[in-house]
Amino acid sequence: MGQLSCPSCKGIATGGRGCLVWFFVIILFPIGLVLLLLKPTYRCKSCGYTFKA
Repeated sequence: MGQLSCPSCKGIATGGRGCLVWFFVIILFPIGLVLLLLKPTYRCKSCGYTFKA
């Protein structure tokens, strides 16, 4: 889990890759490494804006 500033309101946005992604990366190794190329999703705690970083 990481923290970034929201591009919309400059509040704190949390998120990142979930446990399910890491599960498939490990179980489907080495094919699952492709999942690490996907950008993680973040959501702002203040305004609810969802974005990919």
